Amino acid sequence: RPPRTMLVTSLQQQDGKTSVSTNCAITLAQLGMGDVLLVDADLRHPDLHRILGVPQTPGLSDLLVGGVGVTEVIRPTRIPGLFVIPAGPVPPNPGELLFSPRFTQALSALGERFAHIVIDTPPMLGVSDTLVLAPRVEGVILVLRHGHAGRDAAQRAVQMLGSVRARVLGVVLNHADVRSTAAGYQYGHHEPFPSAGQVWADWTTRGRFASRGSSPDRDQDLGAL
Repeated sequence: RPPRTMLVTSLQQQDGKTSVSTNCAITLAQLGMGDVLLVDADLRHPDLHRILGVPQTPGLSDLLVGGVGVTEVIRPTRIPGLFVIPAGPVPPNPGELLFSPRFTQALSALGERFAHIVIDTPPMLGVSDTLVLAPRVEGVILVLRHGHAGRDAAQRAVQMLGSVRARVLGVVLNHADVRSTAAGYQYGHHEPFPSAGQVWADWTTRGRFASRGSSPDRDQDLGAL
């Protein structure tokens, strides 16, 4: 089954993590398995409110300082089944707020309301926010931008996540040119790339079969996987 709570991060700025987290949440909502919540936990450079066309405040930072309740920061979007908690005002101490017990309590309460929760976090380079949150969710997706991250840096990022016992679901290689990458290979037959929706649908179908003991176009914005 798809993880009920997942976190999307990147190695550095401009890798495309917010696009990936947004498209992941949209895809889950379109599967119709229940309401999906997208949380902007990038309290340093929030952007989800702009992408989804909702007010930035009140938001997560207001919730974590105790100024508002959970229901006051949840906002519907134009996409059926998708809701968002914007970041709220940029605080002077984002790491401390995310580390607070109030975030864990809020995540638990939200888990009873939503089928899936996708959390957009800051890049890992230079800040510890992601490492604070990663152990509290069921899985982490790491976004790397093609040509921006070397092998050693990518491996260090995975090792850092492993050091806090985070479960890495996979890595998205963003902004890759599939045509140039595959130019050196000769194929007799070209199979179309599956969309993210097809991948998630197949995953959930296999999960339902397994639980019974049986056997068995918007995602384009994600770029090449």
